[in-house]
Amino acid sequence: MSLQKHKRSFLETYSMIISPKLKEIDTYVKCSGSRFDVQEVASVLYLTPEEVHSIMKEKDIDNIDKKNFFTVMRGGSSDICKLFRREIECGSPYIYTKNDISYIYDLDPETVNKACDDLRIKELTSYMLPELFSHIAV
Repeated sequence: MSLQKHKRSFLETYSMIISPKLKEIDTYVKCSGSRFDVQEVASVLYLTPEEVHSIMKEKDIDNIDKKNFFTVMRGGSSDICKLFRREIECGSPYIYTKNDISYIYDLDPETVNKACDDLRIKELTSYMLPELFSHIAV
């Protein structure tokens, strides 16, 4: 009897890892005061305080607030910061192309194309992403 290794869908990865991180960031930004603590920003963005200070220096930011928090996030090297930066680079579209999805979520384009073809999807909205992600094995 052979045991087959369970392949996880990208939806599971998204639900267990990405979504909680995004919710944590959203809650932090909404619930923080007018000035954010560098240590807290580093923690919520999965960066080191040194990297946050480096980004602040590079972007000429004296104090982090709600407005420039996302500037720091765009400059960060963590996976969640990279995902955010790629989303912004694509213009945060209402309608995503297959290429947008593979780029933003760092997924193999052929895998995304196959899942879209299987589901007969040409363009996607954010509401359709869970269905697509459930058809992508990682």
